[in-house]
Amino acid sequence: MSRSIHEVDNKHLKNNYHKVHANAIHYPHPPKPCHAMINRRKTIATLTSGAITTSLDFRSTAYAVNDDENQGELQQTISGEAAAGHPSLKDQRIDTNVTLFKWPFRKLPLDQTDKLENKLRAIGIARAWAGSFEGVFQRDIEGVNQRLVDECANHPFFLPVGSINLSQPSWGKDLNRCIVHHQMHAIRLYPTYHQYSFDSWSFRELLKIAKENRLLIQIATTLEDTRTQNQLTARADAKLEQLSATLTSNPQSSIQLLNYRPAEKMTKLLAEHERLYFDTARVDGTDGLKQILHHVPEERLFFGTHAPFLIPEASMIRILESGIHTQAIDKILHRNAAHLSPHMTKS
Repeated sequence: MSRSIHEVDNKHLKNNYHKVHANAIHYPHPPKPCHAMINRRKTIATLTSGAITTSLDFRSTAYAVNDDENQGELQQTISGEAAAGHPSLKDQRIDTNVTLFKWPFRKLPLDQTDKLENKLRAIGIARAWAGSFEGVFQRDIEGVNQRLVDECANHPFFLPVGSINLSQPSWGKDLNRCIVHHQMHAIRLYPTYHQYSFDSWSFRELLKIAKENRLLIQIATTLEDTRTQNQLTARADAKLEQLSATLTSNPQSSIQLLNYRPAEKMTKLLAEHERLYFDTARVDGTDGLKQILHHVPEERLFFGTHAPFLIPEASMIRILESGIHTQAIDKILHRNAAHLSPHMTKS
């Protein structure tokens, strides 16, 4: 980590507490004064690159940067990078990790579908694969998926990704409706919230069905940092060692891990599975992208923001300022998702 939180000027942080910090960081104690001063642009770059959020992990879950001036700087950086080095990506970028509707434990500024769409379009996203927060907590999965399909029909920018709860006896019926009735090409699982293991019969059976139907399985490894979760529903990250063991001995469909926080040992283990893909939502900083690409081929990394939980601009800046070559950026922002699931890229 290049700079600790206590190295940032106390007065600067206090004056910009509700404006500059990239993801509404809430400090458990006031930061200590120091002698270093950094300007607004460096503050934004530091925050959005993940240098500070590295130490705070996933605590940066609430959206921030509502100030027009700071939004303008972020947008200028994104637009400038796109125009200078990546013109071919205009109107092609795909966000593979967004969620619609309300998070039950606090208000997220982009939890209205039209606002989320406008924000994603502003950073050059052309399509977004959308799950539903309702699918995490509600038992009526059929109703959850129907409302998601209806919402996406009203906002064709979003492609619906159905929720499946493998702990419910009706999961097979819900899966069939996703495939046959809704013509979905991807589903999303929340194993820690729905409380089943990757070595369960239902998960192994799902792998077989998904492979037969060329269905992409998205697995949310987590949704929120354990330090900010409501204690009544607190969940740890998914046990990915168990997932790796199951994939070794079972037919493998295409699986994408969402919100995976790269750790070298685990990444090496997971990278052994050729049809296991990753998103960029929790990749730390601009250097983090290079680090995960040491172990994971660029063809298996997809762009994802985890919006509206996380600020979309930060995810885009981490990609555009990562220093990796243009062809790799093109793959991550568009081509990988388009190749894996071409039906989910068509307007």
